[in-house]
Amino acid sequence: MVTAGKPDDAVLFAGVSLKLGTVCRHLLCGTRVPYTIALLILGVALGSLGANINPDLLLAAFLPALLFESAFSMDAHQIKKCMVQMILLAGPGVLMSTFLLGTALKFTFPYDWNLEISLLLGGLLSATDPVAVVAHLKELGTSKKAQHNY
Repeated sequence: MVTAGKPDDAVLFAGVSLKLGTVCRHLLCGTRVPYTIALLILGVALGSLGANINPDLLLAAFLPALLFESAFSMDAHQIKKCMVQMILLAGPGVLMSTFLLGTALKFTFPYDWNLEISLLLGGLLSATDPVAVVAHLKELGTSKKAQHNY
């Protein structure tokens, strides 16, 4: 059940998160520590503080900005050139990854999960993994073609 938090908490959480992310990026600039891993650790630490924030409010606040940034930085010509690879990775590639990961989770984890639960977790992990891959590709300075394929 979603509990209603105060909007002030969400604004404060967003401001503190942005500031800590900026400081983290600045401090890790010359090191070999991946920025995304540091943000994960920072996010887990912030989440453990127990702020009572409505997740719908966070989704409504951050999703439009993330979608705008992705759409604004797209290169339409590059997208047209890579359309076949993107469709293959987005359709059959994600389905294959979901089923392979789901069945591996079913037989690997010691929990008494049925196949539906394992496939659900496999689908979640298959869909969110490309976000981290693209962040690492951008950080490594790879070509735009490689970044658009994920």
